[in-house]
Amino acid sequence: MAMDAPRDWQAVKGLMSNRIEISPRRWILLPIGFALKAREFDGNAMLAFTAAERGWGVLFGHKSIRYRTDLPRGMHIEKNIAPGTSSKMTSALAIGRKLSACCEEGLVYSNAEEYGRRKIERRAYELLEQFYCWGEHQARDMVDTLQLDSGKITITGNPRFDLHRPEMRAIFGERADRLRRSYGPYILVTTKFSQHNGYVSKDAALQKMKLLGKVQNDEQEGEACGQMEFHRAGFMGFMEAIDAMSRRYPGHTIIVRPHPSERHEPWRAKAATLKNVKVLCEGNVAQWILGAEVLIHNNCTTGVEAYLLGKPAISYRPLCDPRFDLFLPNALSAEAFDVDGLFNLLEQTMTGGTLSSAKTDAEKAELARDFIANSEGRNACDRILDALDTIDLPEEQLVATTGPLRSLRVAFRRGVRRIRRTLDGRESVSFRRRHALRDNDLRKIELVDVLEAAQRVTGRFAGVRVEELEKDLLCIH
Repeated sequence: MAMDAPRDWQAVKGLMSNRIEISPRRWILLPIGFALKAREFDGNAMLAFTAAERGWGVLFGHKSIRYRTDLPRGMHIEKNIAPGTSSKMTSALAIGRKLSACCEEGLVYSNAEEYGRRKIERRAYELLEQFYCWGEHQARDMVDTLQLDSGKITITGNPRFDLHRPEMRAIFGERADRLRRSYGPYILVTTKFSQHNGYVSKDAALQKMKLLGKVQNDEQEGEACGQMEFHRAGFMGFMEAIDAMSRRYPGHTIIVRPHPSERHEPWRAKAATLKNVKVLCEGNVAQWILGAEVLIHNNCTTGVEAYLLGKPAISYRPLCDPRFDLFLPNALSAEAFDVDGLFNLLEQTMTGGTLSSAKTDAEKAELARDFIANSEGRNACDRILDALDTIDLPEEQLVATTGPLRSLRVAFRRGVRRIRRTLDGRESVSFRRRHALRDNDLRKIELVDVLEAAQRVTGRFAGVRVEELEKDLLCIH
């Protein structure tokens, strides 16, 4: 019996594992930041499906996939090149990967100098093969003001906004219908006050900014403190407005969606005192905007998304400061500066009227074209893949073993890392953020749902397949 044990164990392993082999092809590695899954998941999915349709293989996983030597090389697409990024990127280069990047926060910022200091590390930019800009406006700022190499820039737009186009937004339509059935008529409120209501103290946040070079002198420190006060005033103003809206519109649900970088507890405490207010963060914000009667935001990209989706949006600004107010979302929205003004605009939209705005429809369309390349014309996914086709990348086979044993090993390793980080005191912020967002794993069934919706809406992607290699690592081919 003892002699047969190894043979029996091999048989058990064979039953509990599955070998996946995918023929040689070029590969794209798409990292997803779990805290930002709701924002990035659908757009990345569309890029992956489009790439697979063209014959690429795509690996869809946690940002740590940049370090994996057991995966094909190919092109790793970073989602930002903020200060501190280059030290991580060099690990991917060392194992033979090439790097390109976009900036998920490169659409809306105060000014080019502030954007460059906060979101661009020059060393990281130098390591890239390509950089994908949201539109002409970002490209001009990067080249003319920040003096970055224009040869790396391709103006593509962002795959997230491919799904906001009229011919594609039906992908969110079924989800929006479910939300309306679940919550009845609702007003969507998105908040973005992390400099006041964040996961770290203001002193710790300022110290980190200094460490990363985002704050380099007394003037910039004063600006950072000013933004914290700006966020505090906005936070308090929204607390007051939510309370007033709850009482003014008892027949509506008020859905509050905090930014991923914000603590949810204060908003939940407020909602607990108001019977028609809920704090919810699951799913792509686009589906919530589509289902809403109206969106209320403060200097937030959701104002741009509402414009692209054809939904009314109000930028509520209880405090204005030219240093921190963001041009594009405010220009594409109606604006209110106190609760009375907010109610006046809400009454207009509730009674079927059109929200007034300082910009005409023609001016808004022109702004959208300048800031968002894929607001019309070819979509961002195709533009990015056209650019990638110009890069010389190896064709490699993928060989992977999947199954319960593999999943257990991965879960064990991650559990050990989490325990170590907790003991070191490094887990608290990321853990609390992930816990607040709750639904942040990458699941095959979710990706298949997006694929099936895309197939119904576009009539494309019939041959695209999704494989789960391990927890939080998917392959699209």
